[in-house]
Amino acid sequence: MLDHDQADRPYVKASVYRALHEQFPTRSVKAFEFKMQNISAVMERYELPWVQGLKPKRNIQADLAVAVKNRLVDLGEIEKPR
Repeated sequence: MLDHDQADRPYVKASVYRALHEQFPTRSVKAFEFKMQNISAVMERYELPWVQGLKPKRNIQADLAVAVKNRLVDLGEIEKPR
């Protein structure tokens, strides 16, 4: 979604959440939206852009913060902490 935002390509966030819900039916569509807002909060923490319309939520699970940080390190977006 961030790639689409940055390239100004249209997409529908709700469609992304529905597709994730179909893949993981034990989680609600709304749960995926909230999770994306948690990811926005991690991105903001590292002063990186986040998806428009997904305002950062501060109640981040520690495991999610670590997973996003590790992914950002893998992508070369941030340096690996010492």
